[in-house]
Amino acid sequence: MPLKWKIFLALNFITAIPALILLALLIIGLTTESNRDEDYLWGSVFGAGLLFIILNNFLNILILQRHYPDRPLRSPVKTSHIILLILSALTTIGMIIVCIYAAMWVFGDENDGRDFTGKLMLIAFFAGLVLELIIIVMQSWLPAVISRHHQKKMNSLINDIGL
Repeated sequence: MPLKWKIFLALNFITAIPALILLALLIIGLTTESNRDEDYLWGSVFGAGLLFIILNNFLNILILQRHYPDRPLRSPVKTSHIILLILSALTTIGMIIVCIYAAMWVFGDENDGRDFTGKLMLIAFFAGLVLELIIIVMQSWLPAVISRHHQKKMNSLINDIGL
């Protein structure tokens, strides 16, 4: 496996594990504390985004482990891949909006600049956003790469038998 796909595999693990931990903490927080209806709404939206990221990452790992370099993607896997790519892209767009809003709040005039917790959280969130963008771009290339490798393998087999 080329280095860029090993990096892609590692990035999927790197983003899936914290997302899984955050989802577990979110579920625990929503079920153990008394919350307002608004908390459940935003918690559900945030939880759905985390779930999309987790499912997308694990599907990418599965595709790399089972299909890369030259096993073609079957219809259910290809359909799941496309759906999760779209849902992850929408989640990433939501992350960009939250990141912009948080940056405006953290660096706004009413914030005196002495509290570094918000800035650290913003940096961590931004790092996750960058990783997710890299994953989405590489994920969009993956089916074409697998298809190209499969086609090369089939052409090689046909040439080897002399047809």
